[in-house]
Amino acid sequence: MSWSSLRLVGRRPLALASGAAVLALLLAPSMRVSAATGGFKTVDVPGATGTLLAGIDEDNVIAVNYFDTTGTQHGALYWDGNFTLLDDPAAGTAAGQGTSPITPKDTGDDTHVLRNTTVIGWYIDSSNRYHGFVYRAGKFVNFEDPHAGTAGFQGTVAYDMTSNGTIVGQYFDGAQVTHGFLDHNGHFTTVDNPSAGTAFGQGTALDGGNANDTLVGTYTDSANVIHGFTLHNGTYTTLSDPSAATGAGQGTFTFESNRSGVIVGFYTDNSNFSHGLTYKDGVFTTLDDPSGALGTTAQGVNDAGRIVGDYHDSSNFDHGYIYTP
Repeated sequence: MSWSSLRLVGRRPLALASGAAVLALLLAPSMRVSAATGGFKTVDVPGATGTLLAGIDEDNVIAVNYFDTTGTQHGALYWDGNFTLLDDPAAGTAAGQGTSPITPKDTGDDTHVLRNTTVIGWYIDSSNRYHGFVYRAGKFVNFEDPHAGTAGFQGTVAYDMTSNGTIVGQYFDGAQVTHGFLDHNGHFTTVDNPSAGTAFGQGTALDGGNANDTLVGTYTDSANVIHGFTLHNGTYTTLSDPSAATGAGQGTFTFESNRSGVIVGFYTDNSNFSHGLTYKDGVFTTLDDPSGALGTTAQGVNDAGRIVGDYHDSSNFDHGYIYTP
C-alpha cells in the first residue's frame, strides 16, 4: 500500500484547521542551515504495507503506526528490537480505520518498561469518527472533547501529554473546522491560534508539549497556508521554515519539542515534497532520510535528541526511521 492510496497520518494534523487568552503574537526570526548530520535507521513492521514512527520517549520506546494488506491502520510499540501490538478494541477494521498511537511517556520505572508506559493517541471507529485515548497498564481509556462534532470524519484526536498530565490535541467541530484542546482531568479548554482561519478545513491543532510548559502546534490560515507555532505563557510565536512553499496546502508543520527546546516537524516545498525539519533558537535544519526520494517527515523527539518519523522511497512506500544525531 503506498501513500498514493492511503496515508499514514501519525502526528500530522488530519485537517488544518474559543479558547485561551492571547497576550502576544510574535513571528520567530529564522535562518536556514545545511542538512543535519547523523545516522538514520529504517524500521518497518514485518508484513506491513506502510510504517510510520510517531513518537519516542526517554526509554526509547517508540509509538508505531502501520497499515496491513487490507488498508486498516494498526498501532504498536517498538522497544529493544521487538514490536508489541497496540490496537484500541473500539477501533474500526475497514480500510482507513484503526488505531494511531502517537506519544509514549516514560514513567521512570525501568524494571517493567512497556507495562508502565503511558501512550496517548487516537482511533477511527466503524462510523469514521475520531476518538482520543490514553493507554495505561494494558487498558485503553477513550475520551471525547465535548465540543467535537459527531458525524463521520469529525471528533477528537489526541497527540501528547504534558508533564502535569494535561492531554493536548485537536477536535473537529460540526463545520469541519479544527480547534486545539487541553484536557486536564476531564476539563477541556479550547485553544485557537488567533491567526488561524475559521472556514472548512482550517483551524488549529495542538501537537505536543514539553517539560518547560511550551506547547507546539500547527494552524492553517484563511488562505489555507500552514504554519507551525509555539504557545508559552499566553504568547503565540509563528514558526515558518524559510524553505517552505506558501501556496494553499503548503507550509510548515511543527509537532513536538524536547526539554532542550528542539522542535521537530516538516515543511513542504514548491514541488509539494515533504522535508523533515528541526528548529531551535531561530535556526531551521533540514532532516531528510537519504532513502526518502519522495519525502521525509519528523514526528517525535526525545530529550536525548533521537528523532523518529517516516520517509517515502522511490516507489512511494512508507517506512519508519530513527535518527540519532
